[in-house]
Amino acid sequence: MLRYQIVLRRRLGSLLNLLPLRVVALTYVQSLEGLRDVQLEYASRKHAVLSVAWPGEGTPVIPEEYLDRYGLERTELAETVT
Repeated sequence: MLRYQIVLRRRLGSLLNLLPLRVVALTYVQSLEGLRDVQLEYASRKHAVLSVAWPGEGTPVIPEEYLDRYGLERTELAETVT
């Protein structure tokens, strides 16, 4: 199973900006189907880096339409070596 990194940042103007970014980012990624073993690798006020295990083939699908609900923007999706 491959691990991938997902880097998220806040979208300006969201009501969820009142919550810590690490909480919002972790909740969002845990809500996505098919991703396993979600781990918060790093979080600051501006970015959160999460890693996930992907049992499927190819790259995991990260639905952009759900990012808006959580007040987030994706900045990168990169495969990592494990």
